Amino acid sequence: MTRQGSAIYDCRLEAAGSVCTAVEVDPAGAEYQQIANRFAQLGHEFRTRDGYALEAQVGTVLGGLGFPKDNWDRLTEEFSGGWQMRIALAKRALYLIRLQLNFKR
Repeated sequence: MTRQGSAIYDCRLEAAGSVCTAVEVDPAGAEYQQIANRFAQLGHEFRTRDGYALEAQVGTVLGGLGFPKDNWDRLTEEFSGGWQMRIALAKRALYLIRLQLNFKR
């Protein structure tokens, strides 16, 4: 941290994944307020879209299709054709769940 600055993280989604770097911003400045407002807006949107429930929904669908929890982090390409078909069904089921939740709002 600098004398009057406050370290925040500037995160960008890149091809290699999410990259965050510390950025010094004056807490009394307009840039800090802009970043804080954007952060609050994104947090509200995440909660409005039931972002915290997403992992539970994924787990319910994957469990229902017979995926053991230790396989949830594997890449699709690592599964056989039959399991890949189940993955496609899971994606469709999750899409329909999310669509239904958004329609109710």
